[in-house]
Amino acid sequence: MAPVRVTDDYYAILAVEQIATTEAITKSYRRLAFVLHPDRNPRSDATAAFQLLGRAYGSLKDEARRRSYDIIYPSITSNSSNKEKPPPKTQSLTSNKPNPETSIPKSKQGDIGDSAAIAALRKVRDERDAKWRPTAKRYEDVIFEQQREVTRFKKDIEKLDDIKLRELAEEAAARSWSAWIFSPLYKKSVETGEEKERKSNERLDRFHSKNVKERVLKSKMTILRKWEKGLRDGQDVLAKAHEIDNENIRFHENRIRVRRERELEEERRKEELVRDEARKKEREKREREEAEHLRRYQAAQKLRQEQEAGARKLREEEMAHKMWEDAARVKRMQECIAKVYEQQQYQPPPVVGSSRSSRRQPERGSCNHDGWWPKVEAETSWNRLQCEECGVAYSYLLICPGCRIEAYASCQRTSRPVRRGLRRTRPGYGNTQTQGSKGHTYDHYDEWSD
Repeated sequence: MAPVRVTDDYYAILAVEQIATTEAITKSYRRLAFVLHPDRNPRSDATAAFQLLGRAYGSLKDEARRRSYDIIYPSITSNSSNKEKPPPKTQSLTSNKPNPETSIPKSKQGDIGDSAAIAALRKVRDERDAKWRPTAKRYEDVIFEQQREVTRFKKDIEKLDDIKLRELAEEAAARSWSAWIFSPLYKKSVETGEEKERKSNERLDRFHSKNVKERVLKSKMTILRKWEKGLRDGQDVLAKAHEIDNENIRFHENRIRVRRERELEEERRKEELVRDEARKKEREKREREEAEHLRRYQAAQKLRQEQEAGARKLREEEMAHKMWEDAARVKRMQECIAKVYEQQQYQPPPVVGSSRSSRRQPERGSCNHDGWWPKVEAETSWNRLQCEECGVAYSYLLICPGCRIEAYASCQRTSRPVRRGLRRTRPGYGNTQTQGSKGHTYDHYDEWSD
C-alpha cells in the first residue's frame, strides 16, 4: 500500500519554527493539546484539529520521520504559497488575533518563505553532514583495520610460501647430477629419523597454518568489501540527499530571483510611468506657458493698438483744434485786413476756401506788385497762414508793399508783371535769358527771401 502524501505544514500547526528543538515542539504540543482537547473545546471541529495536532507531533518528535518530513517540507511550503492558504485550525481555535502575515506584501511573504525554506534545507544538509561524519569515520576506521589485517595475513602467507619454495629448492639441488658427481668430495650429513619427523611436522604445521590464514584472509576480505560497500552506499545516499537539497535550494533561489526580476521590472515600469507623467505635465506646463505668453502678447498688441488709436485720435483732435485756431486767427486777420482796406478804400481779400476763379485778381493799373515783399511768419510752428491768391495755408507769406496782399512765393511770381526781353533769375547762377525769350521777368529778387 502506497504511503499517504503529506500536504500539511506541521510546523505551522504546532506554532513553532523549523529550527525548533524537540523540547520546544513537545512544550508547544502540550499547550495546544490542553486547549484543543474535545473535552475542553466545545467547537465542532475540535476533534479533527486535535487529531491533526497529534499527527504533526508524532511526525516531528521522531528524528527519522522529521528528517524525511524536512526533505519534502519546501515543496509543501511552495505549494501552500501558490494558493491562498487559510490560517491553521489550531490558530483559529486558540486565538482571535489577526494574522501578522496579512500586513506583509505577498512578494515579501514569498521571499521570506523561500528564504526560510533555503535556510531549512541548508540546515538539514548541514545536520545530515554532521550526522554522517562519525559514521563515515567509523567506516573508515574499520576499513583501515581490516586492510591492515588483510595485509598482515597476506605477508604471513607469502612467508610460508617462501619457506616451502626454499625447501623444494634444497631438495631439488640435493637430487641433482652436480650433487651426485661431487658427493665423493663432500661428505653429506645423514638425517636421523627424528629430524625427518620434525621437518615433516613443520611442513604440516605450515600447511595447516597457511590454510587457516587463507580462510581468515578470505573472511577478512569479505568483511572489508562489505564495509567498503556500506561506505560507498552511505556516500551515495548522502550525495543523492545533497543533490535533492541542492535542487530544492536552486528552485527556491530561482523563485526569489524571478520574483526580484519581476519586482525590478515592475519598478522600472512604474518609474517609466512616472517619467511619462512628468514629461506630460512638463509638456502641458510648457503649452500653458506658451498659451499664456501668446495671450499676454495679444493683449499687449491690443493694448498697444488701442493706445496708438487713442494717440492718433488725440493727434487728430489736436490737429483739428489747431486748424480751428488757425482758421479763427486767419478770420481775425482777414477782419483786421478788411478794416484796413476799408480805411484805405481797398476791397478786402477773398474769403478762405473760395475757388480760384472767384479770387480777386490784382489790378495792374492800381498796383504793379513791384518792389521788395517783406516776409511774415506764423506765430508758432504749428500755426499756418493762408495765401490770399490760392487759399493754401503756409508757415510764412510775403506781403506786397503796395496793396498789402499776402501771397506765397509761387503766387507772388504769377501776380508780378512780366517785362519784355529779360527774366530775373536767381542771383549767382548766371543763367540769363536772351532777348526775345518768352517768360516772366521780375524786377526784384524776393521769391528766395525765405
